[in-house]
Amino acid sequence: MGQEQLNRPVYARAATVAAYASAAGFCDEGERLLFEQYKHELRGKRILDLGVGGGRTIPLLMPLASSYVALDYVPEMVGAAQRRFPSVDIQVGDGRDLSRFADASFDAVVFSFNGLDCLSHYDRPRALQEVLRVLQPGGLFWFSTLNIEGRGRHMRPWHPEWPKFEGNPLRFAFQTLRMGLHMPRRILNRARIWPQFVQGNGWCHDTISAHDYALVVHYTTLKRQLQELTEVGFEPNPTVRESGTGQEVAADDDHLGTFWFQILAHKPH
Repeated sequence: MGQEQLNRPVYARAATVAAYASAAGFCDEGERLLFEQYKHELRGKRILDLGVGGGRTIPLLMPLASSYVALDYVPEMVGAAQRRFPSVDIQVGDGRDLSRFADASFDAVVFSFNGLDCLSHYDRPRALQEVLRVLQPGGLFWFSTLNIEGRGRHMRPWHPEWPKFEGNPLRFAFQTLRMGLHMPRRILNRARIWPQFVQGNGWCHDTISAHDYALVVHYTTLKRQLQELTEVGFEPNPTVRESGTGQEVAADDDHLGTFWFQILAHKPH
């Protein structure tokens, strides 16, 4: 069973769909600051929103757009987003195949909340090439990707981050009990998908603590990701912010404290 066959059922679960459908606002400080930095480039533009999930990004992007289309490869997510935003064009679709759209159809493409990392290392260039194709010259591509050097990749279900006591003993006891009850399932999930783990040069397939370690996701170094963007045909030196503080970072910086990167690249004019 491959990465996609493992991940899709997790995203299709009713609890996962409900959680994504209730999400609102920015997912991290890097996303917020990058939005503030580039929202003038999004205003009045044609926007394609990939991996829209339950629709979190729709209220952020659609008011800026002259036209807006959202895609997600999980039909259950698309259904939830359509119920939440019935007047918005939301379709079932895959970032690896944007053939329904002509060349240079959009001024901006967004692939938020590490949605690109649900694709395997071998499928990512295909998705990046499709994004480049549907962008007009000078168009922007904004996405986020998990950092192989960060703490997220090294989290393990048998070493959980136990809740901190914040003055409410009942709440603390409930959170601690729930963490303990979930631990066996998380350990079993990680063991079940362990055969899918792959280590490459500056990248890997591994699991993540979200969704009880049931997903296989892609991690990369920033240097490797920037290289892949350039190889596909994007302009060099995109803007990169780290997720936690939103600080701008470069490929040669220390990234040990960064869970993921927010990256905004442009198609050459």
